[in-house]
Amino acid sequence: MKEKIKTAVICFFTASKGGHGSAEVSLGIFKSIKGQKKLFEFQESKKKDSLVKSNVKKIFFLILTIFRLKKFFRGKNKNIIFIEGASWIGFSFLFVFLSRILLKNIFIVYHAHNVEYEIRLKKNNILISFISKIFEKYVYKKSNVATSVSKYDQKIIKNLYGLNSYVFINGVSADRLRIKKIRSNIPKQFYLYTGSYLYNPNKIALDELINYIYPKLIKKYPNLYLIVTGKGLPNNLIKNKKIIHFKFLKKEHLNYLIKKANFLLLPLEKAPGTKLKVIEALLIGSQIITTKHGIRGIQINNSKQPYIYKNYHQLFNYISNLMNKNIKREKSLDYKSEYYKENFLIENIIKRFQSKYYS
Repeated sequence: MKEKIKTAVICFFTASKGGHGSAEVSLGIFKSIKGQKKLFEFQESKKKDSLVKSNVKKIFFLILTIFRLKKFFRGKNKNIIFIEGASWIGFSFLFVFLSRILLKNIFIVYHAHNVEYEIRLKKNNILISFISKIFEKYVYKKSNVATSVSKYDQKIIKNLYGLNSYVFINGVSADRLRIKKIRSNIPKQFYLYTGSYLYNPNKIALDELINYIYPKLIKKYPNLYLIVTGKGLPNNLIKNKKIIHFKFLKKEHLNYLIKKANFLLLPLEKAPGTKLKVIEALLIGSQIITTKHGIRGIQINNSKQPYIYKNYHQLFNYISNLMNKNIKREKSLDYKSEYYKENFLIENIIKRFQSKYYS
């Protein structure tokens, strides 16, 4: 008799609504898992809690989830736990530690969204970074499978902890690629940047895009608008400019903009993790222009999709080539997107992972 499999996906953030990159990835994983499954997610408050209050709430959620898992895993099953590592590593550490004591017959998959120590080293003080490093090593060592989001991150984990990890690339669920026409008046010619201004790498990119790149483009192409999507963009930054800002869009409406844009322009500097916005555009079939940081961890197979620029001269040449052709997207983009679907649809990523470790 074939052994039944039960799978629990643990998120220390709200994933079921999608929206930001981590939530989209985690939601896609949950939807793609076959068999009996359950999502255990921390419900984030609509009113922003203080860091201390939020962390205390997450610890209570964590402990409660352990006991809810005991009930969910009742019976003779193969019990899989996916821990979504998009929150501070301390929560994953505590969860793994308690699970090994209180739960039986479990197979733990730690699904990393980045290298935690690398992030804390940039954002926090030395003490927090040191503690995070200890916690991260424990999680990678005590999980049955611990992952990295790219070969680049895999090498970092190996160098830091002397441990191997499975490369589990970021992906998008097929049902998150649906397209629905937006009712707002959209200009015939536009390029797109999607991402919250409240996230510092996006802020740096948008400041450069609006203050330096946009003025040069609008001078050469007076009817070419810039559309920005995401929270936090200051009104004074776009006042009296041909810039349209959507604070929030339903996923299918955002996909429509991605599909219809002349191109996506993402002047990203160093930032952790693989960029889901780039993967989504590759899957939808929209022309992308970005830096090497924008395609970090993404294996590409064509020199013209995406265009990767090294300097402004190269950037403006790429844009000029696209605009002179007077096209919104090459016909071949749909063909190229098929390659990326095979590699970056989360359904295919999960299938490859399960065939390697369990079925």
